[in-house]
Amino acid sequence: MEKMITTILKKSLDVKYPFIDDVEVTKERNHKSYFTDEEKNYIYNVFLTIDEDKLQQYSEPIDWKSIKDFIRDVVKMCGIDNRIDVYQA
Repeated sequence: MEKMITTILKKSLDVKYPFIDDVEVTKERNHKSYFTDEEKNYIYNVFLTIDEDKLQQYSEPIDWKSIKDFIRDVVKMCGIDNRIDVYQA
């Protein structure tokens, strides 16, 4: 599942946020989860690598909340309702 999320996010982010150089997705078990479906028990962590050169050339101001919301929306459109945490690597 992490590979699928990574691939989808890379393609989506390349178009909207070209200064994001790489995406890595990991998962960890959510011990507070009450779901019987094993796949729903995971939290997905998204780590973004930023290309500083491209970031300096980017003309619009960076709104990290918008980037995080975009990532969460893309993952939810794939049918994944798990918690998504986004970090800058």
